[in-house]
Amino acid sequence: AASARTERWSDVLDRLQRTADSAGIGRQRRNPRRGRVLVLPTADGLLYSQAHYEWPADAAPTLAGVATFSHGAARSGNTLAEALGSPRGDFVPGDGALRASVLALQRRMSDALRRGDWTAFGVAFDGLGRLLRPPGR
Repeated sequence: AASARTERWSDVLDRLQRTADSAGIGRQRRNPRRGRVLVLPTADGLLYSQAHYEWPADAAPTLAGVATFSHGAARSGNTLAEALGSPRGDFVPGDGALRASVLALQRRMSDALRRGDWTAFGVAFDGLGRLLRPPGR
């Protein structure tokens, strides 16, 4: 059995921020804001994910990108799918059906976390994986 690697929370936050800054989606933006850090259990340990936004005072926020950290490796992308390693061409930005499906699954995951229902969380997480998996994988 693989041993679980435990990361210090401050190290995780620092790594996510450094990854975002290196990718140009972090503090160097004109109106940067960070989203909440999502901690997702996987078969191999924990996956940390944080969205970064451009959020001007007089306009709606836009997603600048996403940073992830898992198993000592950090990645970034314009979307969560990209940060998880999916090629850019697999998704159509602004696709309403995809966005609605992802948001519904995210709500189910959040609700399950609040209830401490790991089974429901896992089912929703698996659904998100199937939704975001590139065709043929």
